Amino acid sequence: PPEVPERIHAVVFAGDHGVAQHGVSAYPAAVTPAMVRTFAIGRAGVSALAGAHGVTVRVLDIAVDDDLEGIDPEVQRFKVRRSSEPLHLRDALTRDEVEQALAAGAAVAAEEIAAGAQVLISGDMGIGNTTPATALIADSLGLPAADLTGRGTGIDDAALLAKQELI
Repeated sequence: PPEVPERIHAVVFAGDHGVAQHGVSAYPAAVTPAMVRTFAIGRAGVSALAGAHGVTVRVLDIAVDDDLEGIDPEVQRFKVRRSSEPLHLRDALTRDEVEQALAAGAAVAAEEIAAGAQVLISGDMGIGNTTPATALIADSLGLPAADLTGRGTGIDDAALLAKQELI
């Protein structure tokens, strides 16, 4: 059997979603920068789980709608923009922004591998994040949003229906 990996790295990519201003989440977008700060100081739930298993955690601001003053500038080294646009009203990102974000992901993966990662785990954080994820999956697979849309942070029935219609 293969050896158990010893150097596991997790990278959390954070960003705000313009659609979050349209009732798709039970929480306000202001939670995103608060969570990034929590990740940065190692106090998030993922930090505790990672610490218990020897996993290093890195957080990066890709599109948080905040200046994140006082945070290590390294967290914002790959920032593409402040929040996306509301995806149901216009393109969430420009083609250039998508390419910049994908290039950032590739660069970060290369950095983590060069730093010795044997296993690399990626994660995302941002209020409203399940909405663009669901929209991408629905479009990619040609499935109806109603079959894929979940409650995310625990929205009620009315908000779930509105989220399904928005997607």
